[in-house]
Amino acid sequence: MIESPELLMSRTDEPGKKSNSGREKTTILVVDDSPTSRMFLTQLLRDAGHRLLVAGDGAEALALVRAEHPDVVITDVLMPLMDGYEFARQLRADPSIARTPIIFHTAAYEQREARALASSCGVFYILNKPAQPAELLRTIKAVLKEAILPAPAVSEKNFDRDHRRLLTDKLSEKVAQLEAALGESRKKEILLLQTVEETVKAEQALEQSNKDLLRKNQQMQSFYHIVSHELKTPLTSAREFVSIVMDGLAGPLNETQQEYLGIARESCNRLRVCINDLMDATRLETGKLTLDWKPGSLAGLIQKLVTVLGPVAVRKQITLTQEVQPDLPDFPFDENRLMQVLVNLLNNALKFTAANGHVTVTAGDAPDHPGHVQVCVKDTGCGLLSTEVERIFERLYQVPNSDGSNGPGVGLGLYISRELVRSHGGKIWVESEFGKGSTFCFVIPKEKPSEAIHVLVVDDDPSVRNLMHRSLELEGFQVTTAENGIVALEKMRQELPDIVIVDLVMPKMDGAETLKQIRQNWGLLPVIILTGFPDKENMRRAMEFSPFTLLAKPCPMEQLAQTIRSLQPLKASGDDGRPTNRPPRRAKQTMQTEN
Repeated sequence: MIESPELLMSRTDEPGKKSNSGREKTTILVVDDSPTSRMFLTQLLRDAGHRLLVAGDGAEALALVRAEHPDVVITDVLMPLMDGYEFARQLRADPSIARTPIIFHTAAYEQREARALASSCGVFYILNKPAQPAELLRTIKAVLKEAILPAPAVSEKNFDRDHRRLLTDKLSEKVAQLEAALGESRKKEILLLQTVEETVKAEQALEQSNKDLLRKNQQMQSFYHIVSHELKTPLTSAREFVSIVMDGLAGPLNETQQEYLGIARESCNRLRVCINDLMDATRLETGKLTLDWKPGSLAGLIQKLVTVLGPVAVRKQITLTQEVQPDLPDFPFDENRLMQVLVNLLNNALKFTAANGHVTVTAGDAPDHPGHVQVCVKDTGCGLLSTEVERIFERLYQVPNSDGSNGPGVGLGLYISRELVRSHGGKIWVESEFGKGSTFCFVIPKEKPSEAIHVLVVDDDPSVRNLMHRSLELEGFQVTTAENGIVALEKMRQELPDIVIVDLVMPKMDGAETLKQIRQNWGLLPVIILTGFPDKENMRRAMEFSPFTLLAKPCPMEQLAQTIRSLQPLKASGDDGRPTNRPPRRAKQTMQTEN
C-alpha cells in the first residue's frame, strides 16, 4: 500500500463512520500510478464527504479491495505491473469481491474494442481523464444505486487474446505517433542546420560588408582632408591678395571697386570657415584632433567674445549680454576649441534673432552636475520645431529656411561643437520653443578627464556583465555596465563612453534599436556588437546604422581588448597623453559603475 498523505489521512476515517450530515461515508478506492491524479481525486472526493483509500497499481489495489471491501473502485487503465483490465478481470474472478463496482478513469483506450474488453470485465462506466468534478460525483452516485451482478466468466485465453490485441494496437498507435514526431523533429533539425548555415554566411557577409564600409569611410575622410588642404592654400593666397588690393598697396581704388573686393573677401572668409569645419570634422572622425589642455579663465573667454561680437549685435539691433558667476575658478580646457564652440553658438543666436531681440550668455557651476561648469547661450529668436531639435547636432544637418532651402554653410558647426564638448568630457543640448527662442547649453568638468578608455557593456545577462566588467578592468579599461538599451542610453547621457559593447538580443530595447539611438544622438561613436546568435531581422536593422564591429560570443578577452584598442588607437597608445576626438571620461570621482 502506498504510504501517501492521502492514505494516511484516509485511515483516520473508520469504516462505517458517519459524515457531518449523519449519513455513513462511502469508501472509495482510487487506483492510479500518477501522484497528481491521485491527489486530484482524493481531494475532490474527500471534500464530497467520502472515505478514501489509494493504490498505485492493480496488484496493490487487489490486496486493498480484499482487505477493506470499498464501495467503489476508481482506477486508471494504463499502469505498471498490472493494468486496469487485468485488475478488473481478477477482481471479478474472486467471489468475495466480485460485486465491487469499478469505474475506469483514463485518458487512453477509448476505441470500441477497449470498451468491449472493459464490458467483458464487468466495467460499464468509463470517464475521460481528467473528469469534471460534477460528472465524477454523478457517476459514483449512479454506480452506488445499481445492484452490481458478477460479470460473466471470461475465459483467460480469450481475455489474454483480446487484451494482447488491444495492447498491440495501442503500441502500434504510439509507435506511429513517435515516428511522426521523430519525422517532424528531423525536419526541424534540417531547418535549424540550414538556418545556422545561412546565419554563418550572413555573419561572414556582414563582417566583410562592415570592413568595406570602414574602408570606404576612411577613404572618404582621407579625401575630405586632402581636398580641404588643397583648397585652403590657394584660398588663403586669394584672400591675402584681395586684402592687399583693398589696402591700396596696388594703387588707388574707387568706391565700387572697394565694394566688390569687400564682397570677394567676405566670400573668401565664409569659404575658409567651411573648409576649416570640414577639416575639423575629418580630424574628429579619424581620431586626429587633439586638445591643448591649459588652465584658463572661462569668464575671461566669454568677456572677450562678447566684446568682439558686440558690433555685430549692434548692427542687428540685438542686445548681447553676459551673466557669469563671479567666483568661477580657472580650470584646464582648450581655449581655442572652447572659443570655437562659443563663437558657433553665439553666431547662430545672432543669426536667428530678429531686431530688438536679446541674446544672453550665462556661465557658472552646473546645478545638476557636481564638479562641472555649465554655459548657456539663450536667444529670443525664431526657435526650433521638435523635429529640428532631435536632429540639430547631426553632421551636415541644417535648419531649413521658410521656403525649404538651406542657408549658408555646410551644416557642420553644431556637429563639431558637440564633438568638441564631448572631447572635453562634457555634453551639449538644446531647449527650444518654436516662435519663442532657443537655449543651447553645455557642461564640462573642472578637472581634466581620465585618459583610460571608457567602455560601456550592455548585456541582459548578469553573469556576462560581471565577467566582462572584471576582465576589462584587468586589461586597464574603465568599465560601466547596463542591463538593456534603455538603461545604457540614460547612462550615456550622464557620462559618454569611448566605446559601447552591446548584445543584439535584449528585452525592453534590443541591440539594433540601441545602435539606432546611438547613431542619432552620438554620431559615429565606436560600437561593438557582441552576440551569440545574430538573428537575421535584428542584423538587418542593425546594418541600417553601421558601421559597427561584429564579434561572436563567446569572444576571447584578448581579442576583445585588442579590438577595443584598435578602435581607440591614439588613446590606447597615449599619444602625448592628450585625448582624441572620442569623448574621454569625466573625473574618477564622478564615475558610475554597476557592481
